Amino acid sequence: MKCVAQELIGAALAGSLVLAVHHETARATTFVVMSDDALVATSAVVAVGTVSAIATGADSPDRLHTTIALRVDTQVKGPVREEIVFVEPGGEAAGRRRVVFGAAHFFVGERVLVFLRRRPDGRLATNAMAMGKYSIVRSASGDVARRQLGGEAGAAALTYDARRGVLTAAAAVDQRPLAEFLDELRALAAIAPANDTAPALPDESLPNTGSAAFTFLGPPAARWAEPDAGLPVAYRVDPNGDAGIGRNASLLAVSRAMAALSHAETSLRLVDAGPAVPARFQACDGASTIQFNDPFGEIGAPSNCGGILAIGGYCTSSATTDVPGVPYPMQRIAEGDLTVNDGFGGCGFWTATNLAEVLTHELGHTVGLGHSSENGREADPVLKDATMYYLAHFDGRGAAVRADDIAGLRTLYPAAAPSDGDGDGVADGDDNCPDAVNPEQVDADNDGRGDACDPIRVRSFTIWTDAQGLAVTAQVYFPAGSAFDPGRQSLGIEVRDSTGALYRGAMNARSWRRSASSLPSYSGTLSSSTNDARGRVTFRWLRGNAASITVRASAAALGGATGEQTEMTLTFGNSTFTESLVLERSGEAWVRR
Repeated sequence: MKCVAQELIGAALAGSLVLAVHHETARATTFVVMSDDALVATSAVVAVGTVSAIATGADSPDRLHTTIALRVDTQVKGPVREEIVFVEPGGEAAGRRRVVFGAAHFFVGERVLVFLRRRPDGRLATNAMAMGKYSIVRSASGDVARRQLGGEAGAAALTYDARRGVLTAAAAVDQRPLAEFLDELRALAAIAPANDTAPALPDESLPNTGSAAFTFLGPPAARWAEPDAGLPVAYRVDPNGDAGIGRNASLLAVSRAMAALSHAETSLRLVDAGPAVPARFQACDGASTIQFNDPFGEIGAPSNCGGILAIGGYCTSSATTDVPGVPYPMQRIAEGDLTVNDGFGGCGFWTATNLAEVLTHELGHTVGLGHSSENGREADPVLKDATMYYLAHFDGRGAAVRADDIAGLRTLYPAAAPSDGDGDGVADGDDNCPDAVNPEQVDADNDGRGDACDPIRVRSFTIWTDAQGLAVTAQVYFPAGSAFDPGRQSLGIEVRDSTGALYRGAMNARSWRRSASSLPSYSGTLSSSTNDARGRVTFRWLRGNAASITVRASAAALGGATGEQTEMTLTFGNSTFTESLVLERSGEAWVRR
């Protein structure tokens, strides 16, 4: 599998691969910049040296990392050594690749100043990803330490104002004279804790597979294929929630983030597959996981509200998937993972609403979305407003997708072609009668149901008894396109109320007799299964789809009629229609109210 990771640093928005809708290379990470004293205090080693070797290794078949060897010339903090070996997440080996945006970039022969933390497993790693690396460059006035966290490097830098509880933009490039900077760092190191309590690994040597550089240019575009088959993308979710925000609020934020990405009129649906078992972020284990509080200490603790908020990413398989309108195949995502860091509970910006925005953005990356823009001075309001913009908004939007996010989702996961079961050219979702051909969508009574699907409607209805027996008259309207032909099909009629059946009769098609009038009319003998009554029925077509029916029978069946809860059921050939009627007295007759 290929594995891709995007980091949520500080303001929490990470780099991601670019889709056809964005047309740009995305290697972005947003940092809340740690102060010099915080960076020194949380580092086990601070040193200057030259990169002597780079190699890719693996803790297991599914966990790749890159090892960097540094030949030290200046030690600021930590045990004095001639060579320091540290690791960075990601790399490429045996046809598998893990890309981690926000990781520091190194190349052999480069002189660097590094801030290294000791991971729980004993290895050293750059502190706060790229925040822990300065390149040493020569200038006319001497060596300069230079770190770029924004602008052309594709990252954004923010600072946190603890007094006001707000995030503001920081300089993208931090450049200082090396000698002066080292003096400042030595002074800070003299009063900082050693911060190197974890045991070092006994063998900090390089693997055999070497390379000239550790840089990540971004993977091919990728997407999930499950939505194409109507299947959801399922994540297991840590039931504990964020320690600072609380369990219920955290899980609600996850639910809302999933819903936001699932309701953009696409084929994509994200679902909660149940409680997650804690898993290391780097492992492509086949289980998509959303977890809180960095259970394995893989991200690094924040300091003074600076650091990495969350990391998110995915693993891809060797399979590819095609998307209509995209002129190249995309890799198939096999797993998506998101880990939220621990320790931001006391920071003013860390709220349930902002967590929901963070989760929406990071889940967007796990389904293949890139950034709408990585321009800090973006002039297009649509791109800047997108939740997938490279900077966090933290404007109260919470779990929301905006116009450009929706456009990206629809590009990656186009909705399935609408079904048209009756083949009349109108999609079932828009068809006012999806079970019958009605391209004109006629709806004469404006009830929202097309005439082709309207059940028979009874406009007028009267029943009465007299000296001759029972009489029923009704004017009915048939659905458009009805093929009922009294000359060839049978007719049945039943009238009942709360007391039971008042009248039930049927007439066979061969008993009909057609009149010679201009509007076809039929008459014949009706046999009744109640009261042993026999009668006559007349059926007459009127204008349009209307017809009148008159039944006369020699039975006084309505003597006990209540007039309430009355139903008339008419059967025309193979079609049966039932009309509920409310009747009232009118002289000797019951008429429809």
